[in-house]
Amino acid sequence: MQLTRTVKFLTSREILFGAWRSAESLRSWFRPRPDMRIRALDYEAAPGGRLRAVLDRPEGGSVQILGKVERFQPSVRLELRLGLLEDDRQLEDGWHERLPSSVTMSFDGDFEGSTLTLVHEGLASEEEVENIGHDWDGLLAELEQHVVRQCGEFYDRVTRGNAFHSRFGGFWPDQARARETLAGRVEAGRLAPADVPLFEHWIDRGYVVLERAVSERTLRAFEAELDRLWRAPHPELFIECSFDGTWTILPMRPDMRDRPHKVLDVHGYSAGARRILAAPRTIDFLTKLMDRPPMGFQSLCFMRGTEQAMHQDTAFVALGSPMELVGSWVALEDVRPGSGELQYFEGSHRIPEYLFDDRARAQAHGTGNPDAFYAHVQQESSGRGCPLTRFLPKRGDVLLWHADLVHGGSPVELQGSSRRSLVTHYCPVDVDPEWMAVHRNSGRLRAAKGAYYCHLRRGN
Repeated sequence: MQLTRTVKFLTSREILFGAWRSAESLRSWFRPRPDMRIRALDYEAAPGGRLRAVLDRPEGGSVQILGKVERFQPSVRLELRLGLLEDDRQLEDGWHERLPSSVTMSFDGDFEGSTLTLVHEGLASEEEVENIGHDWDGLLAELEQHVVRQCGEFYDRVTRGNAFHSRFGGFWPDQARARETLAGRVEAGRLAPADVPLFEHWIDRGYVVLERAVSERTLRAFEAELDRLWRAPHPELFIECSFDGTWTILPMRPDMRDRPHKVLDVHGYSAGARRILAAPRTIDFLTKLMDRPPMGFQSLCFMRGTEQAMHQDTAFVALGSPMELVGSWVALEDVRPGSGELQYFEGSHRIPEYLFDDRARAQAHGTGNPDAFYAHVQQESSGRGCPLTRFLPKRGDVLLWHADLVHGGSPVELQGSSRRSLVTHYCPVDVDPEWMAVHRNSGRLRAAKGAYYCHLRRGN
């Protein structure tokens, strides 16, 4: 006696036949019921090859599906001798020559769809036809699900591209295949071989250090200009100053100079600060990273360590394209241990993203409590074994860091010690800082060839 099944599939016959091409393929679907476990499966996809699958039922007991390949014509025809055993006993030699029934599968169709015609002959009774029919219905249903999964995996492969680590994008080193992209850029002449160690470090650890990137002459010119600004402040130049631990933003005044403070956006009013911002080695790296001119859009000038909590800039420095952000820390002096030096978790730019209100990388101003964010970045960085490093630069050294590198200020152990630095946040010139939409600002201005800047305009 025999049974026949004809089933249509929404896939090509090549993909459909592929389910029979290897033991690995069969292991993902070859069971009559989804609740059965494939304990063992051996299969040789060639004429004379053997099939043996041991399946465990959830209610107990096992069944063996045994087969021998008689004909193997890819994408056209597969013929098997087949048999079942209602246990999992070891088989004697020659079992494959004594299989009682035969199965012929014919494959037809094209890229838009295919048809599998199955004929199972040599069944002993109507009862066996019915029982085997139920088994084949289950196997073919599992085969259909396998094909759906295969198509899904195909679409994933051909649509994912060189995906970014973040759903919000980023620069080219933020892509999944960044190292391959780096090699391709060198081969295409877009990067020099000397750039490779810098970008490998950026990809793996989330920052680079450019030693002596700012000249002594440039530093001295800025310091002289800053001194003049303190003695005769520009009316739009503001500082953030501490009064008994409470930080307040107010216009720059000479009597505030000795209080704990940071000067806000000094680059908007100091040509010396802009020369630091546009230091050639800094701009060279940023241009190669961003693929267009960089723009410094925010600066903070520090005299002492701040002991700032470990954080990611994306939470508090909002951009229209949140991952197209780079931080810069320029040492205005040799930094001593214990002075509240900058510290960071190496490689923390790859921890899982934290979303504010389940939608944004940045927290809306004046909303919510960031404690959950602080706990997240600390726990994820520590839990993933990211080394905590303290930055001890020499005067003129520049640290550039990834938008998501977790960083902050270490404890100040040497009371009264200085830790003079200039911090700048950069984005590509075509990206809008969020404050451009709501605050008076300078617009985009040229700092040097291939480098731009902009800044808030505070005051009246």
